[in-house]
Amino acid sequence: MARLTEKTRAVFEFVRDNDMGDGVTFEQIADGTGLGIKSIGPIVWMSLKEKKDGSRGALVTYEKRTVPGQEKPVGYVHITEEGKVYEDPEEDIAE
Repeated sequence: MARLTEKTRAVFEFVRDNDMGDGVTFEQIADGTGLGIKSIGPIVWMSLKEKKDGSRGALVTYEKRTVPGQEKPVGYVHITEEGKVYEDPEEDIAE
């Protein structure tokens, strides 16, 4: 089973705890985890997607939406059904 790093776990747990159906923005994730906003994208796009070896499906999905009052589309991260039930043992967290 794939292990999550400390930063990946922080992003994953924030999304799992705060996505009530509408998703959460990168800005909300950065504010909630204390991570820089530029580090959120690679975690979402690479670390939390499905594993190529099939050992784990995608834990989150990502979509861009047009938001009134915003010049550019806003990215939203959603927890998947697999992400809702995923458990990564504490002792297996990669450094």
